[in-house]
Amino acid sequence: MTKKHSATVTITASKAATPSLAALEQIINNHFSNSLRAAEALATIRDQELYRPDFKSFEEYCLKRWGYSRSYACRLADVHEVMVDLDPHKNHEVYPKNEAQARVYVDLDKSQRLELIKKVMKDSGTNTITANILTKLKKQLFPAKYEAKAKIQGEPQTTTASTVASINKVYQSAKKLHKNLTEQELEGDLVNDLSAFIEVAEAVIKESK
Repeated sequence: MTKKHSATVTITASKAATPSLAALEQIINNHFSNSLRAAEALATIRDQELYRPDFKSFEEYCLKRWGYSRSYACRLADVHEVMVDLDPHKNHEVYPKNEAQARVYVDLDKSQRLELIKKVMKDSGTNTITANILTKLKKQLFPAKYEAKAKIQGEPQTTTASTVASINKVYQSAKKLHKNLTEQELEGDLVNDLSAFIEVAEAVIKESK
C-alpha cells in the first residue's frame, strides 16, 4: 500500500515538473528574438511530444504554429542540447550567447563540448568571444574532424582581399535589412539568420584588417 502510494506521488511530481504547452509557447512568444530561449522551449515540446494531437509531427507544429522551417526547428533543438551539456559553465563569459556561437558545438559529443569550452576559457584571454574565434579554437583542438570534412568538401583557402570585399558588401546590405526588420518588430528565421551572418561577417572583416 505504501509502495503504491509512493510511486503515485513520484509520477505526479514528475508530470508537474514538465511545463504545459501553453507555458512553453508563452516563453517562445516572449523571447522569439532570443533563439536560445526559443530552443529550450521547443526542445521540451519536441521531447515530450506536447504538439500532439493537433499536429502529426514536430516539424509540422513548428511550421504551422511559428513559421519555422524543418531545418531551422531541428537546428534550434540541436542548439538546446549543446546548452544543456555546457550548463556547468552557464555563469561564465565563454558560455554561448547566441545561436551562432552554440552551433559551433553541435557536431561534438558532450565530452568534446566540455573540452572545447575549457580551451576557450584558457585561450581566449580578454578577447570578445565570437563564433569565428570558437571555430578557430575548435579546429586547433579537433584537427582530424576538419581534415575529414576537407576531403569531402575541400578545405577553404585563405580569405583573399576580393572575398573580403564581397563579404563586406553583403554584410552592409544585411545590416540595413536587419535594422529595417527589427524596427518593424518582425521576427522569425530571416531575422535570426541575419543576426548570425552579421556576427560571422564582422569577425572575418575584422580579422582581415
